[in-house]
Amino acid sequence: MITQFDVSTCLVEQLPEIRTDLNFSYPTLNIFRTIRCLVNHTRSKLEQHDMQGVKNCLDTAEYIYARGNNPVKNVMENIFIPSFSSLFSMGSSDERKELQTLMPLHLYCAYVKRLI
Repeated sequence: MITQFDVSTCLVEQLPEIRTDLNFSYPTLNIFRTIRCLVNHTRSKLEQHDMQGVKNCLDTAEYIYARGNNPVKNVMENIFIPSFSSLFSMGSSDERKELQTLMPLHLYCAYVKRLI
C-alpha cells in the first residue's frame, strides 16, 4: 500500500525527470503539492505534444491511485482527477482523442463518477 509519505518516492522511481520539480516544491511535507506537481508535469508533457510522456504520467497516477491508502486516494480524487477537464480541453482534436484512449481504467472511472 502506498502512503502519503511514499508518493514522491514512487513518482521519482516512475518519472525520474520530475525529480527537480519535486525537490523545488518540498513534496515530502505536503502530498497536495506532490500531486499538483504530477498534474503540472502531465500538463507540460501534453503541451509538448509528448503523448508517450503523458501516458507515463497517467500510468504512474493509476499505479499510485490503485495502490494508495485512503488519504492518497482522496488527494488523487481531489487534485489529479479534476485536472482531466483542463487536460481534455488542451491540444488538437486528435490529441484529445488519444488522451481519452490513454486514460487508465481506475482514473477514468473515478473521473466519470465525479461528473455524475
